[in-house]
Amino acid sequence: MDVQAPESLDATNEEAPATPVRTGRARRLAWDLFAVVGYVAAAFGVTAGLWRDVHGTMLAALGGSDNALFEWFLAHAAHSVTAWENPLFAYSMNTPDGVNMMANTSVLGLGIPLTPVTLAFGPLVTFKILLVFAMAGTAWGWYFVLSRHLVTSRLAALVAGAFCGFAPGMISQSIGSHLQIATQILVPFIVWRVLRLREEGRAVRNGLILGLLITYQVFIGEEILLLTALTCGVVTLTYIAMRPRAALAVWRPFLGGLGVAAGVAFALLAYPLWFQFLGPMKYHGLPFEPERYYADLASFTAYARESWFGSDATAKGLAANVTEENTFYGWPMVILVPLAVAFLWRRRLAARLTGVAIVVFFILSLGSEVIINGHDSGLNGPWALLKRIPPFDLTMSTRLSLVLIPLVGVVLALLGDRLWGPRPLAPAVEPTEAELAGKHAAPVPTAAPVRTPWRPSDLVVRVVGTLAVVVAVAPAAPTDLSIIKPQPLPAFFTSGTWKDYLPEGTTVMPAPVPYSGAMDGARWVANTRMGFATPGGYFIIPTPDGEGAQFSSTPRPLSILLRQVNRSGKVPAITEADRRSAIEDLRYWNAGLIVLAPERTNAAPLQAALTELFGPPEQVQDVVLWRTAKLTGGA
Repeated sequence: MDVQAPESLDATNEEAPATPVRTGRARRLAWDLFAVVGYVAAAFGVTAGLWRDVHGTMLAALGGSDNALFEWFLAHAAHSVTAWENPLFAYSMNTPDGVNMMANTSVLGLGIPLTPVTLAFGPLVTFKILLVFAMAGTAWGWYFVLSRHLVTSRLAALVAGAFCGFAPGMISQSIGSHLQIATQILVPFIVWRVLRLREEGRAVRNGLILGLLITYQVFIGEEILLLTALTCGVVTLTYIAMRPRAALAVWRPFLGGLGVAAGVAFALLAYPLWFQFLGPMKYHGLPFEPERYYADLASFTAYARESWFGSDATAKGLAANVTEENTFYGWPMVILVPLAVAFLWRRRLAARLTGVAIVVFFILSLGSEVIINGHDSGLNGPWALLKRIPPFDLTMSTRLSLVLIPLVGVVLALLGDRLWGPRPLAPAVEPTEAELAGKHAAPVPTAAPVRTPWRPSDLVVRVVGTLAVVVAVAPAAPTDLSIIKPQPLPAFFTSGTWKDYLPEGTTVMPAPVPYSGAMDGARWVANTRMGFATPGGYFIIPTPDGEGAQFSSTPRPLSILLRQVNRSGKVPAITEADRRSAIEDLRYWNAGLIVLAPERTNAAPLQAALTELFGPPEQVQDVVLWRTAKLTGGA
């Protein structure tokens, strides 16, 4: 037999289950395996459309632009490994300036370990694998921590983990290809290790582990690390307010371990963070106004587009776009959570801490002005003050609502533990002051525990509570993600023919020059193992004056002209001045080839515009191209 106890996440509460629950190792491993298989199966079910044609489908949100961007991120990570180049900077896009990858959401912590997969199957397959991992891994991480350290019911942990990995907000971020947001597998372990800092005599070990987790999370997503830190801060302050004596008893090991964690993280992250904030192509601020992204109060009771009870109609006008539907829980969940917190308030300290945090982040997510169903209520939120303070000035208030997902998951775990867990064993002795202060992982009774008797009302509570959980969770469950079929990758690139046409040391200019609305050129780069560089792209770089930030490269006359043709399908009058400036742009980009894929949208007017500028093209395999040597005066 094996002894498994809910550990220190709730051990400071005298009314929490205080006696270890004896479970067989085989049974515990069976639950763990079931959780892995179940979560992975669910993730494959949600992404089923992407796997029907592995190389020919991508996520539909925003026209697939972010999907293509993350293909390039993953290809860059693999290239940096095989070419032994600095992964913190990329030269393959935005030529001649390049891109600071530490200052972008490049998910190096995911892309570098999967380099063999990217090299073998391409970055699009790697992206899809990571999307499954993001959902299933996040769910399993929460299941593991909750089942080991908070609740005794494996079923409760299983349901809570599923919610944490597949909640509407997580699915919304997955739809947007935001791997840096959707991949939260380290978050529950970071939270757990923060709580373990209370242990006496283990400051170095606990701090070292936490520091390593923080470091790795930076290379997955800094924004999620910030949200995790804010949550831990709110919970810690609430704990101090509720249990000042217990907090006072553990402040030394806690701060000691925190200091060790900060030292480890600083030592490991000093150069990457210097590179991010002071290195080449650094930027200041954001290329958009963060205040535009807030949580509409009415969205909390609505259902997201990609949920069972959701549709375009239920979510219309309640979020900036489909990738930021972070707060769509539905009325049943909005009613269940506060009732569950109230029901558990006296029994579990974790419920009290979580309930306070839910209120705090709910209010903060509303932004500076409270908007209800798209209309200004006239009420100001506390964000109006916080938005002026770093790092809140660079934070979208709607992203703070993502904190609510694991907090609601914890409430579901605690409620499920009460509903589906074994009858609590009453300890034969009261916990000591040291145990209440968190100096032990869990109070251990010195005499045989006594099982509390069943009452008829217990069955009623279990049945009603279970139905309430089902009614609250099921409607918000995800449907399969919307997909599109992108333009096929030209054989000119996939076969390697481009190598015979591109002069050494020059770049390829895709038509149109890559930007957020036309990322096919970025996919060409990503799927040729970064064999060449291109101008343009979709990322965050500094403005020309270096004082701000912008998406994509500063438009030049040729890129502006081709972007207009791509959007309108019409060719403007081409003047001699246009031809001269176009030649100058080719020289600036050191372009050796101009390449157009005839299958893309508005290819005909694009070809017509380029022909007027540079003369007739050559047809090579499935592309048309212009060699620029004679145009620019090259060899």
